[in-house]
Formats: sequence, structure tokens, C-alpha cells
Amino acid sequence: MANVQSVVEAPVSLNGKSSQEANITPFPFLFQETPYLPSVKLLDPYSANTTFPLAVTPERTDFSINELVSATKAATSSGAVRDLLTKHGAIYSPKR
Repeated sequence: MANVQSVVEAPVSLNGKSSQEANITPFPFLFQETPYLPSVKLLDPYSANTTFPLAVTPERTDFSINELVSATKAATSSGAVRDLLTKHGAIYSPKR
């Protein structure tokens, strides 16, 4: 799956689309969207490709817990987590 990255400044790619085209919400680069069987794609009035809940896992297995906690705190401070919760309603992260 593609990385869930910030739309703010640099364009990024998700499923072959730029972040603006894919309507991606900011999230720390240490995480990526991951398949989660109970997730569903929401229909109108939600934005296209809005998944509930959004499931994320670390991009790599070698990140330390401290790195993941720091990235999550930074995303919380910047408002990125709030943006994701507003769009997706929930964020799920399976055990690693």
C-alpha cells in the first residue's frame, strides 16, 4: 500500500495520484495505510476514497517505539491526527 503523507507543501503519490488528487490528509511519514478487513469505503457525502476506519502500520519494522511515539506526538501537535479523525472517524493500528 502507499504511504499516507502530508498534502501541505510537497506533492506526494498515493496509488498513482498526487496528494491533492487523492485528497490525502497529513500524517507522519513513519506510517503507511494498511489493509484492514473490516474497513469500508464511505459513500457521499464523504470525500472519495474515505476509509472507515483508516488502518495504519509503521512503514518499516525497525522503527523504535520512541520514534513512533515521537512521530505520533508531532502529528498530534500539528493537527494531522485531528484531520485524519475528522475525515475517517477512527484510526486503527494492528499490533506489530
